[in-house]
Amino acid sequence: MVTVAFICDGASYTIAMDTKGAPVFTEVWAAKIEYCGSGSGISSDAEIVRSTSVLTAVEAAADKLLDHSFTNPLADIYVACATVYPGADYAGTEELALATANEIKAALILCPQHPRASQWKLVAAGRIFEDGTYLVASTAKPGTHIKPGTYVIQLGPDDGTIHDCYWERTNRSGNIIDNNFVLSAKRVQVTIRSGDYSFTSRDCGTWRPQ
Repeated sequence: MVTVAFICDGASYTIAMDTKGAPVFTEVWAAKIEYCGSGSGISSDAEIVRSTSVLTAVEAAADKLLDHSFTNPLADIYVACATVYPGADYAGTEELALATANEIKAALILCPQHPRASQWKLVAAGRIFEDGTYLVASTAKPGTHIKPGTYVIQLGPDDGTIHDCYWERTNRSGNIIDNNFVLSAKRVQVTIRSGDYSFTSRDCGTWRPQ
């Protein structure tokens, strides 16, 4: 049986494969791992120990999508798949170090039943994004492009307020189509239209589709 072992927060975890060669994360998810690696988030040099050097078909499909200029990128995807701490916000890509569309696709191959898989799909589709400047396009790329649509930031009753949030929509000439500065609110909404060229958000948080 092929197994993969790694260490998070000083504890050792071992993942076995099912009959199709897909890793089974169920018991690891029950541990509710928040972070794995040094510092905040996933270590860029996460280490895993395999019982064999030969990848299963599922692993190979995920590994094929990754940038191998970094050391063992599949290890980082394993750790991202193992991380499911419910108290953290997994909507964006930064917390899980899934910074590109291919990394998200690789994670969805390796752990398609992850509790946050539906959120990852929205990130990959440019429908969940954080503060920054993005181009508006029907085909989105995580981190650079977002799709037209109506987006909101909605805080819960115990989550405080959104402070000093600024957003703007611009046209291709760089002129502002619409903007707003929100001093304090529980909810912020914006509609990004197909004719917009870019959208900028500062100190707002994570935008989600309405």
